[in-house]
Amino acid sequence: MNSGEDLYSGNAWLKEHLDGIDAHLWRRARKMFLFRQNLSSALNLFNFDYRAIENISKPEGTVLSGSRDTALGSRPEGEFRPGESWADDAKNSIRTLLDRIVTRWIPKHLHLRRINYERLHKSLTPVPLSFVQKTYDRTNNNIEKFNVENALTAYQECLVPLHYHELWSEIANDFKNVDVALNQRTTDIHFQEFYNKQTLDEEKDSALIFGTNRVTFADRYNALSRSIGLFDLVLIEMNNKTYFGMIVHAEQTKVKVASREECSNNNYASNTKSNELQFDLQTTIGIYVSRECSDVIQQYRKGNKDKKIPITKLSNITSSRRMISAIHNIHEWPQYRSLLKPMIEDLYFQLPQDYGPANIIPEYGFNKSQSEAIAIAEYMFDDLQEHLHMVHGPPGTGKSRTIAGIVLKLLSKLPESGRKQKILLCAPSNNACDELCRRILDEFHKQDFPYSRGTLVRIGCQPPDDYRLCKHFLDFMILQDIVNVLKTEQKPSPKIAQETESHILKHAKIVISTLNYCGSARLQPLKATTGFVIIDEACQSLEADLLLPLRFKCTKIMLVGDPLQLPPCVLSDAGKMYGLSQSLYARLHSNFEEYPNGPITMLDTQYRMHPDICRFPSEYFYTHRLLTDASVARRMRDFPLKPLYVYNMTQSLQSSDDASSSFNESEAKYIRAFCESLISCLAAPVNQVSSDSEDNDDNGDDEDAYDENIEIKCLRPIPINDARSIDIQKRIAIITPYKAQVRLLRSYLPPYIEIMTADGSQGKEKDIVIVSCVRSGGTIGFLDDMHRVNVMLTRPKNGLYVVGNLTQLANQNECWKAFVDHARVKNIISDEVMLPPELPYR
Repeated sequence: MNSGEDLYSGNAWLKEHLDGIDAHLWRRARKMFLFRQNLSSALNLFNFDYRAIENISKPEGTVLSGSRDTALGSRPEGEFRPGESWADDAKNSIRTLLDRIVTRWIPKHLHLRRINYERLHKSLTPVPLSFVQKTYDRTNNNIEKFNVENALTAYQECLVPLHYHELWSEIANDFKNVDVALNQRTTDIHFQEFYNKQTLDEEKDSALIFGTNRVTFADRYNALSRSIGLFDLVLIEMNNKTYFGMIVHAEQTKVKVASREECSNNNYASNTKSNELQFDLQTTIGIYVSRECSDVIQQYRKGNKDKKIPITKLSNITSSRRMISAIHNIHEWPQYRSLLKPMIEDLYFQLPQDYGPANIIPEYGFNKSQSEAIAIAEYMFDDLQEHLHMVHGPPGTGKSRTIAGIVLKLLSKLPESGRKQKILLCAPSNNACDELCRRILDEFHKQDFPYSRGTLVRIGCQPPDDYRLCKHFLDFMILQDIVNVLKTEQKPSPKIAQETESHILKHAKIVISTLNYCGSARLQPLKATTGFVIIDEACQSLEADLLLPLRFKCTKIMLVGDPLQLPPCVLSDAGKMYGLSQSLYARLHSNFEEYPNGPITMLDTQYRMHPDICRFPSEYFYTHRLLTDASVARRMRDFPLKPLYVYNMTQSLQSSDDASSSFNESEAKYIRAFCESLISCLAAPVNQVSSDSEDNDDNGDDEDAYDENIEIKCLRPIPINDARSIDIQKRIAIITPYKAQVRLLRSYLPPYIEIMTADGSQGKEKDIVIVSCVRSGGTIGFLDDMHRVNVMLTRPKNGLYVVGNLTQLANQNECWKAFVDHARVKNIISDEVMLPPELPYR
């Protein structure tokens, strides 16, 4: 891993302040912020009074020998209970998960290249697997006879075991992580106290073990790079046997700025740069393990009392723990019955009573369908009845800008309504959240909308890459306010970080967070103060992830997405087989899409693709409903090539690498030559030629002269490091379904051409896209998925060029057959593909 890529202090905005005139104040503020909470504990899961181990939290420590059973009484009323704010452990869901992991999950399975999911399932959970769709279908269609308790139980028993499989797959991926190797994640623990426990089902014995360690805390946000913390899954190897352990208690007892020598001699030390903040920590660690593991460690200590034992961080289960907790807590949300059994008769899914098409007032700068979505959100906000509505946004239709329009509309209504409610915006990824933040700020400036610092707050554990967004990032806002206090030379409050954060969140009107981070205790202040929730890219989030914002009890929700593009990524074989990839949006959309007055508004005008590129996706995927704005064709009229062309390489050969990922060398060589010609063509001064021909458009021979002029100029090669070439390279993307083909193309093509997998291209756009299909012979693999095909065909603006064995694809898939038929009707396909490639001139 690049040593600076996950550093807080590597962020350009923070680095500027850490290296600036007030650098000493910023470093002091950063330390105050980082170590505001010395205790991070989930011991309440075990009915364990953490005072029992307070003695080893002192720097000098107290070594106790032997193990003991805990029979501690309940805490005195009003006493602080560490960890109680991190999650509600409904039905002991988290404790059950921890029990399973440390007593039944099998570490040696991590070393298996492939394991049958049924065999794996026996170790993960005793609850049988069930198909997600069949679970919903089993529910009675008659809403009057619908048994909500039975449906809730079926819902939880279906989703939770599948999330156990997902968690295992995430752990296995982290185990094999090559960026942060296992030997870089090892730290030594001096174990001192042991408490025997039992699992909740009382079938297995377990234990809590406590010890101390000294680490160098590196100021990082990558979970695998950070020092040991709450809900880290660790490996403990003793006597040639490996055990799982879960960190359930971490208490910093001593903090100081680490010297360079201490960094090099310490656990979790790294090669530090001058601006990286590192601290030397004395820490008390509590680990939940099996009784067998505890006994082995105690036996070892008898002859090695002062010797430390290495533990290796394997993964962190916080994200999965939040989702499993959300599934078990769904009944706390007022409208949970509506999600378990969505019915068109349910008022929750109907439009606001006062809303009607005649009420739509076109919003300045927005088209009709975008204005409709904004108007519905406004009426939802004002209505006493709670509502959920979906916005279907195909590619290029301005989903993010429409969300920005909704936010500004609702924000303008807050003063007149007298409500001190917040607008919560969520998305599955940090990049998507940053894009929302950008769009809202752009809309503020475009509409000259008055706002002040703190109106919009972006919250999360990873700072934005975009410099402009950093001053809206909660962590950096807190640092700035602490620095302002330090400048006054007043003695800061011991709780200045907590007080500053509370003040900022209290006065924020717009909060932007990833879906999963909504499960963080930091967002607790949003409970009962959130008036409207908007979730972008809702089709790309697992249903359990989308449940997390519901903890704030807000029931006015707008989901934005496109169910015809790729669903959420699922890692486990069980999850793929049993349908875990179905998003909540897709489930609701399939229930309501047939109803003309259902809770779905489609954005129907796209601004990305040339009309010739858009035509097939509109006809095949969007039932002719996706229109192209007239401005698009005007914007692209000087592009010298046909917007869409297909190269049918029927003789190419497909191969596989060691990881069973496919590649096609013939396609890669053709695409390399195609890109060379393409760059030379686009580097030619065709605009001047086009301009000259327009000036003489009465001359009937000008069009032939124009084409001839372009072709002559395109024959002139241009060096790949030429400034014109670099500029053109940045406008090109290659999309392919396979990672092996990505690697091959990177070795063939100039450095500034972006090469990505089909799944990785979702949400992106480029002027020119070349699709490398790869498959040629046998089955068609990933390409046998209309969602993936839709994504690949809808990324370009000006030009889309598809290279592959289209004959085979058409023979095996209806979507590809329709695409090839479309290309033949339009005469934009070549069946004789050879080098050098012929560019498809207009």
